[in-house]
Amino acid sequence: MEVEHFVLADDGNPISYEPVDGRIGVREVLAQLEKDYPQTTYNERNDLLGLAGDEGSITLEPAAQLEISIAPYAQVRDVERAYRHFRSLADSILAKRDAHLEAHGYHTTRCAKDLTLIPKRRYDFMDAYFAHIKSDGDRMMRASSSTQVSIDFASEADAVRKMRVASALSPILAAIADNTQVFEFEENHIPIRRLQLWREVDNLRCGTIPSIFEDGFGFGTYADWLLRTPPIFVTRPAADDPEGERLRPFFDTAASEVYADAPMSRDDVEHVTSMFWPDVRLKLFVEIRPADSLPEKCILGYTALIKGLFYSDESLGAIEEALGVSPEAAFTRSAWPLSKGCVDEGIAQIQMHGLGGLVYGKELRDWEALLFSLARTALPAGEQQYFDALEDFAQEKPWWWVEPRPS
Repeated sequence: MEVEHFVLADDGNPISYEPVDGRIGVREVLAQLEKDYPQTTYNERNDLLGLAGDEGSITLEPAAQLEISIAPYAQVRDVERAYRHFRSLADSILAKRDAHLEAHGYHTTRCAKDLTLIPKRRYDFMDAYFAHIKSDGDRMMRASSSTQVSIDFASEADAVRKMRVASALSPILAAIADNTQVFEFEENHIPIRRLQLWREVDNLRCGTIPSIFEDGFGFGTYADWLLRTPPIFVTRPAADDPEGERLRPFFDTAASEVYADAPMSRDDVEHVTSMFWPDVRLKLFVEIRPADSLPEKCILGYTALIKGLFYSDESLGAIEEALGVSPEAAFTRSAWPLSKGCVDEGIAQIQMHGLGGLVYGKELRDWEALLFSLARTALPAGEQQYFDALEDFAQEKPWWWVEPRPS
């Protein structure tokens, strides 16, 4: 489980990387957490940017959102323990300086343009790239926060199966975990607004993975997608100039051409992979990304939900049946009766009709009930308790989730 938090002063002012007007800076927060997370990451100017320990790693998102990435665990109670340990430390540090962490899908007290980037060249390149393509990437970088849960796979076919299910469910999971009350410092009345924002960032690398539901989709197809897309920047010098600049921008050249001068290293592959932000991302695991940043009682329920859905053949089979997927296609890389357009239509239906929106022919409220039922059945009694808060959260929607929106 990974969850991003906004760091705010108690008066609502954002806490940036460096201290401002007597407020604590996030750099100081990291420094005080180092004792418990002793592995450190610095930039070339010796700015502390990340920490890690046995229970997980702490990193910074572009505008100093504080992210905890919990180490892999099999039991939700272990995720809970690690997260609560992090929060007890961070909350104590911040409370002494009249500040706190908040979990929302979008910043509640500032517009994106008013938030400053941390001193990390990666984010400078990304900022310049989004300006180059004239997208809303600056809003995504500076003012959004998410909850992500990663799952194992046993084979290529297993990875494809889980990626397809997760991609199809992305509008529904986003709806369950919708936590965006404010957008650009105005009250938000649009369901799953953060998921929509991601689709306004970059058509080349966000949204539903191209051809994921098509016949034969697999690791090679995913790699081809990465390689035909610009990498934004690279992290190694050119092969014919080994002493040259290491970080170099490439906004319009395909990665296959950029990296053609030398075999890609593991670091190169990991970098290119990190420059893509689809609803579901393939690494050494499957990363499920549609959920907003959530409060503690809900992120644990969301983690349990993902476990109950994706670590159970019965749950996966029932979802595939509801999607109209044949048993043969479910266990192979044969084509599914879905497309990227089906996912986009599901998002549009939810944004227009809320809980009554038709997603793949079934109302959103019915999908939510099905997913919670399947996950409860799949998990032991000790983990079912985590669902209660999330299920209440998913059902207690504001009026604009219940009343249809005008066309």
